[in-house]
Amino acid sequence: MARNAALVAVLAVCLGAPASAQALQRLHVRSMVAGVDPQRVRLGDMVRLRVRIHVDEHVARLDNVILPDLSGFDVLGDERRCVAVRRGTDCTETLSLAPSAAGVHTIGPVSLDAVDARNGRPTRFGSNAVSVTVTAATLSGPARTLGGIASALRPWAIAGLIVSACLALVLGFRRRKPIRAQPIVPPVVVAERPARDEDARWRTVIEHLRARPSRARVDAVRAILRERVGARPDETFADLAARGAQLEEPSAMEALRLIERAAFVDEAHLAGAVYDAFPALESIAGMKRVSG
Repeated sequence: MARNAALVAVLAVCLGAPASAQALQRLHVRSMVAGVDPQRVRLGDMVRLRVRIHVDEHVARLDNVILPDLSGFDVLGDERRCVAVRRGTDCTETLSLAPSAAGVHTIGPVSLDAVDARNGRPTRFGSNAVSVTVTAATLSGPARTLGGIASALRPWAIAGLIVSACLALVLGFRRRKPIRAQPIVPPVVVAERPARDEDARWRTVIEHLRARPSRARVDAVRAILRERVGARPDETFADLAARGAQLEEPSAMEALRLIERAAFVDEAHLAGAVYDAFPALESIAGMKRVSG
């Protein structure tokens, strides 16, 4: 727990502890929503705490983000991302947490210190609180059954089972008949199926997204775009643009920018963000990578 507390303190400093008014960013904060996925886990599993913040200004990052008390969790990782959108910036903070104790854990609001651009006053903005239910890890059904049988057996019964098994093996060896050599049958070689056409794969995910926009389907389209552009797991869209990553189609990077936005907006704006991305998405065909 001491190690966890120390890590949370370090993250709080890195993300920005409360600062003086002169050091605060001047922002129009429009929304700040926290959520956990999943909301019910077992000890040994991992849960992600994700906070989505939208501001009217175009910023590369948000300073002075303050984490809540994370007692009952070990912090395994932290990912920050800010994506420029048509009306400001969508920023997402994602913490990977491992519960260290069973029970119902309430995680308090994540806070942001900034100067409220509407009145010029230093203000502490906060998200909603969330709850995570953690259950103790239990043995599976077969494991419980075997454990009960083993605890019920007496030592003499175990010895009797061992003797019986040995006798059965001896008699089996004596009565075994010679085994005729079987002809060797050459293995059947099955030709591998050709890889699925990339155009067909792309059309499929686009049609699925058109039929029913959802966070999972947006993530599927985003994964294909990032794969084709050669993005590393730790690279943001800004990193890709800085190093000149691109695809053969001129609109590919614009499509990636728009789908990045759709991946991190709140649920109320998801359908609109997907609609904005469709013109660029539909112009992409072969998805061939161009070095950059």
